[in-house]
Amino acid sequence: MFILGFVFVYYFIIPIAWNFFIGFDTSTLNQNFTIELEPKINEYLSLTLKLAFAFGLAFQLPTAIFLLTILGLTSPIDLQKKRRFVIVIIFLCSALITPPDIISQIGLAIPVIFLYEFSIFISKFFEKKKK
Repeated sequence: MFILGFVFVYYFIIPIAWNFFIGFDTSTLNQNFTIELEPKINEYLSLTLKLAFAFGLAFQLPTAIFLLTILGLTSPIDLQKKRRFVIVIIFLCSALITPPDIISQIGLAIPVIFLYEFSIFISKFFEKKKK
């Protein structure tokens, strides 16, 4: 799941975020005041590694919920009841973990919400199998 999160961020989120940052470059326009993008390799690597680590950890959510369900610490019914609170927490955490652009924040929150719903489905399946 960690590798899946890394692949997702590398092929989907990084190109979108990079295009977002390039959009601020006005050096090609003929204006008196221009903003020029001067990317540095260490900043690019730092951003990529931070995003990869954040997405890798976030994609561990189904594994964690599955283990909590097997241990009996939670149930699919509890997970469904707390869905609204979890979605708010997911958006708050994605705002704190990612850089301050809205694209990467939403890019992290939406897949994690889908993973949360997937983990509820997996928990239901294994709870039925356990009974």
